[in-house]
Amino acid sequence: EDKMTRLRKLDASVTNTAQAVALVFGIIGTLILGFGMSLVMTDIRDILGSYRDMSMVIGIAVGIVGGVLASLAYPIYNAIVKAKRKKLAPEIIRLTDELIALGADIFFDTKLTGIKTRDGAVTAAEVEHKGTKRLIECTQTTTS
Repeated sequence: EDKMTRLRKLDASVTNTAQAVALVFGIIGTLILGFGMSLVMTDIRDILGSYRDMSMVIGIAVGIVGGVLASLAYPIYNAIVKAKRKKLAPEIIRLTDELIALGADIFFDTKLTGIKTRDGAVTAAEVEHKGTKRLIECTQTTTS
């Protein structure tokens, strides 16, 4: 596997784990919140038997717990991303430095928006980063 592919995989691994954990927290929290709302708003309280009169209090408490869990999803995502970036930073920096030493230009959070050609050869790449477009001129190198 080449260095650029490894760098892309490391960058993606930072957010993939965080997204999965945050989604699980958000979904479980939302389901618990919904169950609490059901206890308050529907006839499901009949299942509780002798606790039937307490269904509103129980439902509100369960709903609050679910809401707290769901609202923790984003802070948990941020904490995991921060921790993984800190852990992987030395490897990402090492790979980036190696690629730069080989003559590569590395642009994060940048998309290719156009390619300029002349006589069938690529002369420049147009990229966009945070709403700002820029033209990167190509240089020709020869290898033996």
